[in-house]
Amino acid sequence: MINANIILKPGIIKSAAAMAIALSVSAASLTMSAAATTTAASAAANIPRYPEARGIVDLTLATMNARIAVDNEDYKVSQKRVDIYQRRLASAMHDKYLAENKDPPQPVFSAQRVAYEKQLYIDWRNAELEHERYLNELSDKLDRIKSSLKKQYTDILDLERALKTYDDEMEKLNANIEQLTAQINVGVAKPSDMDVYTAQKMKLEADIAARQRDIELAKYNLKADLKIDQYKEIRLGEYNEQFIRFNDVRIERLVSDAVDGSFAVNSNDKKLQILKDERAIMLQWDREGAMLYNLQNNEVSIKETEYALINARKTEESGLWSDYYSLLNQEDQIEIERMNVQIAENDYNIVVARLNQGLVTPLDEQNARLALENAKTTHQTAINNYMRMSGDFQLRLAK
Repeated sequence: MINANIILKPGIIKSAAAMAIALSVSAASLTMSAAATTTAASAAANIPRYPEARGIVDLTLATMNARIAVDNEDYKVSQKRVDIYQRRLASAMHDKYLAENKDPPQPVFSAQRVAYEKQLYIDWRNAELEHERYLNELSDKLDRIKSSLKKQYTDILDLERALKTYDDEMEKLNANIEQLTAQINVGVAKPSDMDVYTAQKMKLEADIAARQRDIELAKYNLKADLKIDQYKEIRLGEYNEQFIRFNDVRIERLVSDAVDGSFAVNSNDKKLQILKDERAIMLQWDREGAMLYNLQNNEVSIKETEYALINARKTEESGLWSDYYSLLNQEDQIEIERMNVQIAENDYNIVVARLNQGLVTPLDEQNARLALENAKTTHQTAINNYMRMSGDFQLRLAK
C-alpha cells in the first residue's frame, strides 16, 4: 500500500511548512508581477513623445528604447499575453485557496480526491510555469527589439557619415571645376581638360544619390517601427561605439552556467517535477483505476519532458557556442577592416606624394581620399556590429 503521506515526502513537497512557504512566495511573486505590470503600463502611458521642432524629430537610443512598450505592436501583444496568464495564475491560486479551506471530498480514494489534490499541489504550479514562460518570452522580445533598433540606428549614422564625406568631396570638386573653367576662359587650359572632371562629377553624383536612397529607405523603416509620421524628418543623436573585446577567459564556465540557468532548461525541469508529482497524486488517491487513462498520458508526458530537457540543454549549449564563434568571426572582421584602413592610408599617402611631384591629378588624390574614408566607415560598422553582438551574447549568458 502506498503511504498516505506520499505528497509530503521529499522530491514532491518536503513538508507542510515548506508548502506554505512555497505558496506564500508564489503569491508574493504574483503580486509583485501584477504590480510591475500595472506600474510598467502606467509608466509607459506617461512616456513623452520624441522631442520635435519644426517637423524634425530628434532621436536617441535611450528615447527609442523607452518607448518600445508604447510603440511596438509585437511587444504589446506579448504583454497582453503575459497579463492573460497572470490572471490565470491568480485564478489557480484562488482555487487552491478555496480547496485549502474545505474538507477533502469523499470517498477518500476517488477521481474527485485526485482533482482536489491537484488544486492544492499541481494546477497553480502549471499556471505559474506558463506565466513564467510568457514573461521570459516578453523579456527576450524586448532584447531583440532593442538590438534591432540599435542596428538600424547605427547603420543610418554610418550612412550619413559616408554621405557627408561625398558631399564634402563634391564641394571640393566644384571648386576645382570653377578654377579650371576660369583657366579655360583665359586660354590657360583646354576645354577637353574638363572631360575628366565632368566624369568624376557624374560618378560622385551617382554615389551621393545611391547613399541618399539608402538613408531614405533606412529612415522609412525606422520611422515605421517607431510609429513616426513618414512626412516628418528624423535627426539621430551622435553615437560612436568603442571596441571593447569580450572577456572570454572563463568561456567554458560561462557557457555551462548559462545552460544551467537558462529558462528552457529550468522550465522543463520544473515541468518534469510537476508531472511526477501529479503521477504520485493519481497513484495515491485513485484506487479504483478511474484515472488509468490520465495516468498513461502522464507517463507519456514524463518521457517527452525528459527528452525535452535533454534537448533543451543541447540546444542552449549549441546556441551559445554558435553565438560565441560568430562573435570571434566578427572580431576577425574588425581586424580585416582595420588592415584595409591601413592599406588605404598608405595608398593615400603615396598618391599625395605623387601629386606633389606632378605625377597624378587632383582627381586621383580625391579618389584615394574617398577610398580611405569608405574604409574607415566600414571599419566602424564592423565595430558597431561586434559591440551589438557582444551585448546580445552577454545578455544571453546572464539569463
